[in-house]
Amino acid sequence: MTCIVGIEDPDTGSVYIGGDLCVSSTHLKATSWFPKVFYNGEFLIGTAGDLRFNQIMQHRFEPPEYRPDRQDLYEYMCVDFVDALRECMVESGYGRESGVADCGEDGGVALIGYGHTLWTVYSDFTVFRSDNNYATVGSGEHVALGALYVLRVLNGVSGLHVKEQVEMAIHAAGTHVLTVDRQVCVLSLPQHQE
Repeated sequence: MTCIVGIEDPDTGSVYIGGDLCVSSTHLKATSWFPKVFYNGEFLIGTAGDLRFNQIMQHRFEPPEYRPDRQDLYEYMCVDFVDALRECMVESGYGRESGVADCGEDGGVALIGYGHTLWTVYSDFTVFRSDNNYATVGSGEHVALGALYVLRVLNGVSGLHVKEQVEMAIHAAGTHVLTVDRQVCVLSLPQHQE
């Protein structure tokens, strides 16, 4: 399991997504050498849940081109993006044609950054965008969500950069959730040299 945290930064138009480096099963955990947060074309993606879901999203999935002159971004994410993702998963032997992951109850979930927006894609391929400008997925999501709420409310007082808020939310989850590590990888869209 893991903790993936994403924040839309309305001041800069950037999206930050971070993830811990823990890979775990029922009784074991290890530090991962491969990223759970990565770029795929114009997309920034962070995955939680089944590792095969991550591998397919990172190395096989080719997101279809978004054409803003033909549809809005929400429709694109719900139809074009998710249909291409579902098809890629089935072609890769992951899941069933019904679209629901066939790798246990959790399957895979992802935070997707595109442009200045942050989306959640669940294991049943439901697409969601929160009006909070932040989202979390994985076994540490509840702790990280609470930490983000406090960090975002206190941001005017703390002055923490968005990247630091992502890191602190994952650290909070890593402190309280056995399947989350405190080592963190954070990337941004557009890509920043940090």
